[in-house]
Amino acid sequence: MKIDVASLVPMTTNSGCRIETRKDGGYVTLSYKSKFNRPESFRIKRFLVLDDLFFEGFGLIEGDGDKAKFAAFTNSEFAILEHFLDFMEKCFDISRKVFRVRFFLPLGADPEEVKRKVIGSLKIKESQMTGFSFRSNHRSVVVNLYKRTVLIDAIFRKLYDFSRDMAKRNKAYAIPYLRGVIAAEGTVQRRNTTRSVFAVKISSTNPDSTDMYKNLLKLCGIDFGKDERDCIPIRHLRNFAKMEKYDLLKISEAKRKRFMEGLDILKMKKGNLLDRGITKDRIIRILRSEGPLTIPELLAKIRKTRETQDRPSLYGHMRDLEKGGKVRKTGTKTIQRPYHKITVWSMANPSE
Repeated sequence: MKIDVASLVPMTTNSGCRIETRKDGGYVTLSYKSKFNRPESFRIKRFLVLDDLFFEGFGLIEGDGDKAKFAAFTNSEFAILEHFLDFMEKCFDISRKVFRVRFFLPLGADPEEVKRKVIGSLKIKESQMTGFSFRSNHRSVVVNLYKRTVLIDAIFRKLYDFSRDMAKRNKAYAIPYLRGVIAAEGTVQRRNTTRSVFAVKISSTNPDSTDMYKNLLKLCGIDFGKDERDCIPIRHLRNFAKMEKYDLLKISEAKRKRFMEGLDILKMKKGNLLDRGITKDRIIRILRSEGPLTIPELLAKIRKTRETQDRPSLYGHMRDLEKGGKVRKTGTKTIQRPYHKITVWSMANPSE
C-alpha cells in the first residue's frame, strides 16, 4: 500500500505562512516564505510505501522523538539511531548528511573518542557535529539528531497522525509501530537469581501515548498489568511468546539479546515444571478432590514439597485457569510467620 504525500501537505505552516506544492515525478517539492520574506524549500518522496520500516520509524518518534520538531531524535544506542536514519533515507529520501548531531556525555568521558565513535557508527561527517556537553545524571553517551525546518515539521505532523491512526486500526501496522516504541521506551527486566526474563516495561509519562500503547498491545493480543510508576508492565510466558513471535525487540540489539537470553531460561524452567508434573489438568484434579487450597499447599500435594521457586509459575497456571472459568479465588488464609495473607483457590463450579 502507498500514500501520496501531496494529498497530506497542509495549506499553511504553524505560523500561518502559505505552503506551495510542486509535483516533480516521484518527488514533491514544498516551499514557503517566512514572515521575514526568507524563502525555504524541501524535497521529499511523493509516494510512500506503508511497510514495516515506515511504522517502526514513527514508533521511534512516538517514543524518543521531538513532537514539536519532528525531524529530531535522541537515544543512547547506536543500532536504534542507525535505524532512525535508515527510516529517513529509505522512506523519504532525506539524507543523513542533512542532520546536525550533538551528544551528551557522562562525567569523565573523552569527547574526542566519543566523537570518532559517533562519526564511524552513524556514517556521518565531522562537519555535522555541533557540540557536546557533560551531564552528571548520564551513565552513557546520548546522541541527539536534528534537522530544523518548518516544512519537515509541517508534513511530518500529518504523517505522524496518519501512522498512529493506521496502527490503531490494523494489527499488521500495530506490530512494527510497537517495535519502534519498545526500542525507544522499553526496558527488559531479568530475575537476579535465575536470570530468566521477569518483565518488559514500556515507559510513558504522556497519558495519550500510554493509551496508544495499551490499544496496540490489546490489538496484538498481549496482556499487560496495572501501571507502575509511569510504566506499562508486560509479564508471563504467554505474552513473552507473542513478543518473540512478532519480533517486537528487533530494533534494539542490546534489548533483544537480553530478552532472548532471559526467555530461553524461562522456557527451560517451564519445561522442567511440566517434567515434574505441574500441569493444569493435575491442578484441577487435586482441587476437585481436596477442596480449597493455597499455592504452597497445592505444590505440597503435587510434589510433596513447598519449593518457593515453583510458586510464580504455578500462580501463572492458576491465573490462566481463572480466566478460563475453571477455578476461582475463595478467600485468604493468614500465615503467622512471617505474618501475611495468602489467596485460597477452589473450583469455580464444584459440581463439575
